[in-house]
Amino acid sequence: MEPKKLTENKTVLNAAQKRSLTIALRLIEERLFDLQLTLKHRSYQGILYRLEIDLSEEQILQISDKIENIFRIIRQLKKDFHLQAEKKMFSSLILGTSSYFWTVLEDEKAKKLVRYGSVHPQLSERLDPSLETLTSALYELARLAGVKGTNSESGKSE
Repeated sequence: MEPKKLTENKTVLNAAQKRSLTIALRLIEERLFDLQLTLKHRSYQGILYRLEIDLSEEQILQISDKIENIFRIIRQLKKDFHLQAEKKMFSSLILGTSSYFWTVLEDEKAKKLVRYGSVHPQLSERLDPSLETLTSALYELARLAGVKGTNSESGKSE
């Protein structure tokens, strides 16, 4: 039995509710897209982690079908409630990811690792330069993506 239509769906949600629903559905869509890509590639052999699909072919097909079904539901919700798609630029994803990583790396410097116990006197000179090199490479990644406001030579925001 279909629910009664009280009013036109686009007016059922106020602006804040519409924004909340859009964000929730977008997060689901983004994560399912990631899962879909992982299923397509079947595995990832990384440097510090390895991801293997531990599912049967039948499970993979069923999950892929279910993901497509969920995408259809999201499409219908978008249509029914007149939700707006957000245009994301890849360069912005790179900046957001890089910014997050810069913060993570800052917390891994020797002076911050004291929160886990005493720090070896030579740790700073052995670890921190490599972390700085990695941070510089991340700044360069953002610069290559055309993100304004990064200066890879100084490692500082402009």
